[in-house]
Amino acid sequence: MCLDPVLRPAVLTSSSPQRLADLFRELAFLSGATEYEVFLLRDTDISELTPRLQLPADHTQGATRLSAILKSRSNADTIVSEMKVLGGKNGPDYRTLAGKSKIHYRAIATYLPDITSLDKDRFEDAVLALINAGYIASHLEIPVVEMVAGTILDACKCSNCLEKDAGRGLVLETQLDAKINLLIEGMKRVLGDRETGNTLYAIEMEPGPVYVVNGIDAMKKLAGRIVDPRNLTNGRLGFNVDIGHMLIKGISADDLRTLGCSLTDSEAWKRLLFHAHISDAPQTHTCDQAIGRWTAVASCNPSPYDEYIRLLKKELSTSATFSKTISIELEGCDHIGRIQESLTQLRYLIERCG
Repeated sequence: MCLDPVLRPAVLTSSSPQRLADLFRELAFLSGATEYEVFLLRDTDISELTPRLQLPADHTQGATRLSAILKSRSNADTIVSEMKVLGGKNGPDYRTLAGKSKIHYRAIATYLPDITSLDKDRFEDAVLALINAGYIASHLEIPVVEMVAGTILDACKCSNCLEKDAGRGLVLETQLDAKINLLIEGMKRVLGDRETGNTLYAIEMEPGPVYVVNGIDAMKKLAGRIVDPRNLTNGRLGFNVDIGHMLIKGISADDLRTLGCSLTDSEAWKRLLFHAHISDAPQTHTCDQAIGRWTAVASCNPSPYDEYIRLLKKELSTSATFSKTISIELEGCDHIGRIQESLTQLRYLIERCG
């Protein structure tokens, strides 16, 4: 097991549909895994907490449902209480092959794309939900919240479209600059709420033509806005480095070293990278695969992963804003063996890139 304190492997809980207690117990014993990034919230978690959660009265699904749940401070308090019972400083010891160990929460993951929605109600719900994600992180002493930036597409809300059958109205496409303006506007409110403490927010690049932050050009444009002191982000808004997504888009580690930099500040990029994810993919944003399934690791030295691992492990080792954690993200994975396989491969990569 990799014990490198500079870059720790973790498991994103959305990699499994198991109850958290069962997931923690099984991976601790089988793989010695005790580091986690908690997704807010999986369907499993909602079902487990339903008697104690205030759920929306309508039948909203997906991201809209998550916003409706997480915008409630009462629900946020319930989640904090439950997470303390399951893990962290106040949680139980989990049995491993080497003895017993506690679970450590290293990050929180969210899916609240309405932070750039043109629908004012959805936008407002996403702002409140992200504030509560920071509130939860602060109370659990978790340094960073990972987030997405939504899409450039919105359903038209004119009376003519609203009269049509669901899904048959017009779809509006908004220019990137306008969407980034919305993102900055929303995040200024999130970061300005004192209940979020010192929580950092890390925006993920999502490959695909409809996403707001979908490549290096959009990342650079957003980075320029973040480092602008007039936007009052106070060093708490940055990026999540999803290595699987970087490989799909052909974004190199050198590209990341240009984010937010200027002639007078060549090290700005180091203060913009807060956290990291890793998975494998067949060169398309379809379904996360176990590390090594498509991209060679052990049989390829160096592997395509190495340049990113070295950047995170070496150049960000002294960064005050980097979580020192890289989370395995296998969305919708229903096979514990794939998580174990990915842990083995990731630990090997971290040790090899020393």
